[in-house]
Amino acid sequence: MSSNRLGKRTSNLNYLFRVNERIPEQDIRLIDENGSFVGIMPTSQALNIAREKERDLIEVAPNANPPVCKITSWSKFKYEYTKKNKKSANKGSQIKEIWLKPMTGVGDLDHKVRKIKEFLDNKCKVKITVKPGRDRRLDKSFYFEQIDRVLEMLGGCAEFEIPPKMEGKCVYAIIKRKK
Repeated sequence: MSSNRLGKRTSNLNYLFRVNERIPEQDIRLIDENGSFVGIMPTSQALNIAREKERDLIEVAPNANPPVCKITSWSKFKYEYTKKNKKSANKGSQIKEIWLKPMTGVGDLDHKVRKIKEFLDNKCKVKITVKPGRDRRLDKSFYFEQIDRVLEMLGGCAEFEIPPKMEGKCVYAIIKRKK
């Protein structure tokens, strides 16, 4: 779980948003359930309007002057908020890793390239790591050639975000989908 501005987990939204009587301000900027601006009014009047519509009054922008409150269902608001945060947390931020050896066979390489294409289609970046195999006396140029071979097999749908680099005994590169 990620932390929010109050240091609590996002699963407990009661600490993130003030609802109904927990809104201390005298005047607020009110938005109705359709997203339309109603006006600036006292909190008590806005709370009465929300209760007439059998909804809740939720403070969505506490730092605005005056604070912005919205009339909506609290359970619906929590659902939409967590759904939006999960979607933004997963968006293109993942890096998947594929390990190769300098002498990886053609069949295995084809399978790994298919997996890389799958990852790229899901908007993930892919870290390709070439690790030493049984014959560790191979020239390091084989490691770089293996990464170039994979990029060739991808058929121009990917490009380097980080070009091949040596890290200890391994060579790695990070690729992303070409725009």
